[in-house]
Amino acid sequence: MCCLYCLAAPAGKALDYFLGGHSSSRYAKKDLKALIELHQAGADDHHGDSEEDALTKEEVKMIIQTIDMRALKVTDIMVPMKDLMVLNEKDKYNRQLMKKIASSGYSKIPVYRGQKPNIQNLLVTKNLLRTDTSKNT
Repeated sequence: MCCLYCLAAPAGKALDYFLGGHSSSRYAKKDLKALIELHQAGADDHHGDSEEDALTKEEVKMIIQTIDMRALKVTDIMVPMKDLMVLNEKDKYNRQLMKKIASSGYSKIPVYRGQKPNIQNLLVTKNLLRTDTSKNT
C-alpha cells in the first residue's frame, strides 16, 4: 500500500472528481417503507424476482411495524381493563369456558384473585387450546 500510494491517491482523487464521490444515501422512514412494500409477494410486477424471494404480506407488515415502533406509546396499544377478557382463578375449566377463550381472540388472558385489579397470572391460550377437554364436560 505504501509503495502504490503515490499512484493510487491521485487516481482516486481524479475518479472522485469526474465520477462523483461515494454516495452515503439513507432512506427516510417513509421511503424505506415504500421500498419494502415493493418487495411484497403477489404484486403484479415482480421485476424478475422469484415468488420465494419476495416478501409475504405478513413479513412486510411486521417490518413496517418494527420501523414504526420507536414512535409507538404503550397507551396507543394497550386495552383498557374494562374491555379485557379476564378469568377468575376459581373459574371452572370446561368446554363452555374453552369456547369463550377461543372466540375472544386474545393470546394471553389475565387471571385475577378476588377482584379484577388483583392480577395474579397470565393464561397463554395457545397452550390451553391444545389440551383435551373431553373429560371435563
